[in-house]
Amino acid sequence: MELCLCAVCASIYYNMPDRRIKRVDMTQTVKDVCTICGHRRDYDFYVWPVSNVRKKIRTFAKGDRDE
Repeated sequence: MELCLCAVCASIYYNMPDRRIKRVDMTQTVKDVCTICGHRRDYDFYVWPVSNVRKKIRTFAKGDRDE
């Protein structure tokens, strides 16, 4: 999801272990009103949940292939 976040509200997402946050456009110069607090102005960010799916570990043993 794309949100406009001030530094204070963005820090909430930076400290959440189940979320990732990244600036949408590093060259953005126009600041918008924060979506969360509605007071301070800052930049747009992508916020997304961390996937709980783990990649399957492939093991090989004596001709038995687990793929």
